[in-house]
Amino acid sequence: MVTERTMTFQLIHSAQSYLTESGHDYALQMCAGAYLSLNNTIPMDTGVSVLEPFSMSNESFDGLTDSSHYVYVQNWNITVQEINGLIALDPCVLRGNCSYLFPSNITGTVLPGDVIYGNQLFSPVLPPPYIEEDFEAEFCGVIVRGDDLVFTHDPAVVFLENWAEYELRHTGTFMPDSALLVCHIYDKEGNFFREFFAANCDNRRLLSITNTINSSPGQDIHKGAMSWGYTTRSRVRVYTDPTSSIEPTSTLAYGSTVRAEIGIKLNVDGVEFYKISGAPIGTGWIKVDDLVIINPNQLIPLVDCEGLNAENTGPEECI
Repeated sequence: MVTERTMTFQLIHSAQSYLTESGHDYALQMCAGAYLSLNNTIPMDTGVSVLEPFSMSNESFDGLTDSSHYVYVQNWNITVQEINGLIALDPCVLRGNCSYLFPSNITGTVLPGDVIYGNQLFSPVLPPPYIEEDFEAEFCGVIVRGDDLVFTHDPAVVFLENWAEYELRHTGTFMPDSALLVCHIYDKEGNFFREFFAANCDNRRLLSITNTINSSPGQDIHKGAMSWGYTTRSRVRVYTDPTSSIEPTSTLAYGSTVRAEIGIKLNVDGVEFYKISGAPIGTGWIKVDDLVIINPNQLIPLVDCEGLNAENTGPEECI
């Protein structure tokens, strides 16, 4: 069950005249400071998804008190969404402590060079000397060096030049008797560039990404299916209103995960946009080409894959 609700907060500012020439002056400065600090900000570690950041609905002078305080009142709103899943019968739920299942205060990031397969994140590896050999964990992973991706183990070896110009996809095929996943690289036009190997060398994975329907009343006439996606460029712009050049925008780094309303697209001068939530400006629009939609049907539940070894052919074997 998805619950969306708007919470209201009230700030009361008061000042006496001895602080300055007029209590009005000082109280209004506090009002301005609160507005500059709170407007369009998103609180962290709330346990809920923030759909609309802090916004001030109204501000008014409330009067002068018996102690000569000039009082101003600001009313603030924030819209959040909570997802309440089915009742789980896992023993940790019954005990009231499931913290050991999840990293502490970490949602994870899709890093440059990562490929999503199942619910696991695979990283490029330096090719083994012989194709029949498996990889060593120390040879796994890449980092950004300028415009290129280089191998973490040996930065002198370039994995992919101008990495932001390409898209990495898995083929769904593993090397025989190996944990190496066969992957392909494509350019912006969708043309095949080359092949490479990847592995889940650090046991990173996606946690609980599901598909749902946006049922929030009163926001849009048409509703679309909600899914998750991650950004594919080093700096991706999010628009409050793509049709306006004066509306505020923000940016997302590579691998940022957001919720996208994929059932609805906005076309502006031939460029298509998804409506998203979870950006620094709250709800906004992002270019379709800047976001990779994660298919919920390809994701598997969080499982213990510590037994994954050379005899396994893929993450499905862990279920």
